[in-house]
Amino acid sequence: YSSKKQLSQIIDMGIIHCQPEARWQIVELLYRRRPERFLLYLSQMTKDEHPYVQKRACNCWIRLQEEGAIGSHFLP
Repeated sequence: YSSKKQLSQIIDMGIIHCQPEARWQIVELLYRRRPERFLLYLSQMTKDEHPYVQKRACNCWIRLQEEGAIGSHFLP
């Protein structure tokens, strides 16, 4: 596992990366590691320009709701 600082740097670079493959992997990283402000980042990714990134982010959002990690009143 990387440090919080390293994780933050990876996320900051990954959410704006030019390749959608990198961005959807950041979505999975956000879901699995759940760093500070991960819901904000995940919400942003649901509005990504690439449909597959959007799909992965929405699927993670749904999984969080199913787990009870966030309430159903939270919308991306």
